[in-house]
Amino acid sequence: MIELFGTPASRARRVLWVAEECSAEYTLTKIAPRSPESRSPEYRKINPNGRVPAMRDGALVLYESAAICLYIAEQYPEAKLLPQAGSPEAALHNQWMFWLLSELEQPLWTMGKHRFALPEEWRVPAIERTALHEFETLVQVLHDAVQGRKFLVGEHFTVADVIAAHTLLWARSFKVPIPGEELHRYMDLHRARPAFAATKRWEDAS
Repeated sequence: MIELFGTPASRARRVLWVAEECSAEYTLTKIAPRSPESRSPEYRKINPNGRVPAMRDGALVLYESAAICLYIAEQYPEAKLLPQAGSPEAALHNQWMFWLLSELEQPLWTMGKHRFALPEEWRVPAIERTALHEFETLVQVLHDAVQGRKFLVGEHFTVADVIAAHTLLWARSFKVPIPGEELHRYMDLHRARPAFAATKRWEDAS
């Protein structure tokens, strides 16, 4: 049984989404970001960063949401959330995964850090203008990639689509403008998936 740690109101949502897509057997221990529980010595043995999400599967302990998503997808190949290893599609999938995490997500995280995550004395509200400019420039790359397409890679829904759609939903929750009908179509198409809806059961669960 896979043990997950986090809450839907965090990057743990993407891990829950992948777990639901895979019909994985898992439990969720609700630990909120920046909560006393996340800083406890017990939890830091699981994630020394004191952040969520994290995962434990037997002797294996992982943190970083994308690493957990990929691990779960690999354990359930029948869900077909990953292209065939060594294929051109797998190379493109890796490209999108790294780009989404290192480029598109980062301006949003900059906003988040300077809105609420950092201690107040370290926040620089003026940096949001720069972060917004970065996001607006980078999101155009994603807009062009999904033009007339359902999926980022090939003809199947993959983990990269989970990360991309979740990042766009994050932007929407931050009230960051998302340009163009194509991105809204892509985001709403995947938000309508039953597996995403299934993650909502954890929102009010104790």
